[in-house]
Amino acid sequence: MSLSTTLNLWPTQSYVTVNFRPPTFDVTKTGETQSGLILINPVLNPLNKSDLDAAVSAIGPVQASACGIFTEGGQLVWQGPYAFAEDSTFPPLFSTNLMVQEYMGKPVLTYWQGVRKSHGVAYGNITILDDTYTPITTICPKLNLITSPSANLTDLACFGDSHELFITPSNTLIVSAGNLTTMDLSPIGGPSVGYVYDSQFYEIDIASGDIIFSWSSVASGIPITYSKFIPGVNSGTGLNSSDPFDWFHINSVSSVGDGYLVNSRHCWATWYLNSAGEVEWRIEGNNTEGQSDFVVPKEANFRWQHHARVSNYTEKSAVLHYFNNRFDEFADKNVASQSNGLQLSLNLVDKTLVVEKILNDSAYHGFSDSQGSFSPLENGNTFVGWGAITRLTEFGPGGNDDVRLRIQFGYDDTANSYRAYKQSWNATPAWDPDVVGVNNTAYMSWNGATDYTAWVIYTGINESDLVEVATVQRGHLFEISYPISSNARYLKVAAFAGSTFMRNSSLVTVEPSY
Repeated sequence: MSLSTTLNLWPTQSYVTVNFRPPTFDVTKTGETQSGLILINPVLNPLNKSDLDAAVSAIGPVQASACGIFTEGGQLVWQGPYAFAEDSTFPPLFSTNLMVQEYMGKPVLTYWQGVRKSHGVAYGNITILDDTYTPITTICPKLNLITSPSANLTDLACFGDSHELFITPSNTLIVSAGNLTTMDLSPIGGPSVGYVYDSQFYEIDIASGDIIFSWSSVASGIPITYSKFIPGVNSGTGLNSSDPFDWFHINSVSSVGDGYLVNSRHCWATWYLNSAGEVEWRIEGNNTEGQSDFVVPKEANFRWQHHARVSNYTEKSAVLHYFNNRFDEFADKNVASQSNGLQLSLNLVDKTLVVEKILNDSAYHGFSDSQGSFSPLENGNTFVGWGAITRLTEFGPGGNDDVRLRIQFGYDDTANSYRAYKQSWNATPAWDPDVVGVNNTAYMSWNGATDYTAWVIYTGINESDLVEVATVQRGHLFEISYPISSNARYLKVAAFAGSTFMRNSSLVTVEPSY
């Protein structure tokens, strides 16, 4: 079902069995891809009130934010928590960081959900689901934070930030956070007592909720002059507690070896900390004097970057990769550089590096001013989520000349997904399949189920006399339909994996045709 093109809203999918409105995927596949599912958190950008009212009037509730798992062909697999933009110009809740991680030796699904307040700072909780989508735990970080009065957090108690949730091999959770404090801003032309967001991260024991480790960008001693941001209307003036300056902007943290990898969007820099929080090495994307242990070749300069991660780490070397925005919301696209996926091989002994990948998708010519992700895949491919641009690209080992998959799930500047992943996930929900009988047709779906292959359909003229009438292959569809007799009054379906029974739906009454 398409939304009004006059409102520049992307087409969505709709169903009979469930009230979901995920985006339609525009897919171009040109080569062999990594097997797996697509995990995104589509968020509809703010609409003005008149456009929102028109959209709701024309097509009903506009799904504005959601957790979603899809096949690479765009079929929905699982619709998680979502919000409809009916009552405001922006959903009160949104979600990020839907991904498969490992906890206690088993794959789990994780996501953050909360509210965005100001200058990219958000507050919320983290949910961990097992492979039945049953919550293992919901972590509501009770942190001793000071918040800006403008954040209006009287209704909130959870202080986990939206940018990072990382489960470590030790079964702890790393989560980012923002604290209001003061800092001397005079070196960058601000007040000597200026108000700032202090980017922090916490390592939390998932089982007990105890804080294992914490780190503060302000307390670390990183100079304010490292920030490439300038206090102002769009970044926070720092003149009062209601308008703090977002000088650091932490947007990714992960455990690496015995330490931590910390990324700052606004400093264009990444630090590797040891287990005590002391800096072991640092890399800055613009080769600013005194701010980096490495020299980054000009073609690989990174700015406003996201999703810093290390793989193949040893004491002597590491592979470091980013989504390299190279661009922010205040830059001029006429002179800015295109965003890219960037992979660097670091020699940690002599502090030299080799550029391994600079991934640009020529079909997009994208300038992503925020968000984004870069994920190496098991088969040698690389999966890039373009953040503020509603597009995903899977590159083969050949790089820019070897694009295997392109997906678009929204018009540019109308929606986004903070990160995007392609991962393996197998799940059998705790809930039963859904079925609806209407207009001599059975409609069936099972939200979140990955492994069933077929439906067996039963109908009858009374509840106790159901007859098997058909076996229908699922294919890769989220919801399928099948014609049933006009005499059918009751309907039930059963999901099968091959010849193995999995689950029945409830028994429903068939709605009469008119």
